[in-house]
Amino acid sequence: MTIIKTWLFIGAGLTLATGLSAATFNVPPPASLSLTSAPGGMRVVYQGATNFKYQVQVSSNLNTWSQLASNVAVNRATAIVDVQSTNRPMRFYKASSQVTPFFYKGTFSGAESGSFILLARTNNTTVFLGNNPGRLRGEYSTNLVVGGDDSAGGTFLVNAPGCLQFTASNTITGRFTNSASATGTLAGGQRANVGSFSGYAGIYTGTVSAPHTGPARILLCPDGSFAFYRTDPNFGTKDGGLGTLPPAGPATLDVYLSGSGIMHVAGSLNKVTKVFNLTVHELDNLISIATLTFTEPVF
Repeated sequence: MTIIKTWLFIGAGLTLATGLSAATFNVPPPASLSLTSAPGGMRVVYQGATNFKYQVQVSSNLNTWSQLASNVAVNRATAIVDVQSTNRPMRFYKASSQVTPFFYKGTFSGAESGSFILLARTNNTTVFLGNNPGRLRGEYSTNLVVGGDDSAGGTFLVNAPGCLQFTASNTITGRFTNSASATGTLAGGQRANVGSFSGYAGIYTGTVSAPHTGPARILLCPDGSFAFYRTDPNFGTKDGGLGTLPPAGPATLDVYLSGSGIMHVAGSLNKVTKVFNLTVHELDNLISIATLTFTEPVF
């Protein structure tokens, strides 16, 4: 049996179909492979940056490729056994690390104070959901775009334009201002792209029932961290809250909103249908119902 190994290094991020200047914080270094003959098949070791998606492919003729493994790297080295290699006279392997979406969780303080979760997509756009208890409100923004210098500028808090900086060391920092004398800072860290909710991570959207009718959404991280946000046009309010779903057992949530000790949202995630079934206990003691469906899977 002749084994031939090839390493194909792919510059992930060069294939993005976007007119935006490419960011670099979510572009991994090139991947590499090492091969060792082992009982049961060729032992293929993928080596690459952690928290990035990767793909290892195999071929017998360099023309037709099939997938041997695909996942998010939790270690810098990941071993895969190619059991089909024992039946092939020749095998080729290639690997790629891929531009990957990232979740960040952190806090902001100063003129505004609270907590947030941010999703940075692979097309350099972001979604920001936060809880601002100092103003008894939630925060939501989708207008931030990450540029080639890994920064994003815009209004991501109420009346608070500012700038966020994404770093290769898995952090996000920023500053915002309401006026010359009312400024604040923001800081957060990257969440793991694997966890109990890897298959459920992303954005859920729906509508809260009358009389507090309005759109609602949840941003859920793979580790179970989540941010809830809803608007109530009839009452002119915006509410938000952050929490964490339990890693085992029913995926239940119960979190108070916008710094209130009364208003809270409770319910659970149905992992079969990928739907959040929620009730909102309003400040006026009414109960609103919300059903949020999985509209933007991340992985």
